Amino acid sequence: MFGGGTRSPAWTQLLADTTGVPLETLANPEAAAAGAAILAGAPGQSAISGRFEPDPVNVERYAHRRASWSRLRAEIYP
Repeated sequence: MFGGGTRSPAWTQLLADTTGVPLETLANPEAAAAGAAILAGAPGQSAISGRFEPDPVNVERYAHRRASWSRLRAEIYP
């Protein structure tokens, strides 16, 4: 994961919990620009700086809410 949101551990953990997928953050939060530079021929790399494992309790809580939201959305937008 990269970008400005990775500067917030709480936001990154929330994303891991809502998706149920472990997330890794990069040392360079502006990895998109670094990737463009690499594609243009500039040398570079970005190291992993953190890993966020989903909290099983929160994954279950968010899955329940996502199911409710999906049912409601299906009723509003058939």
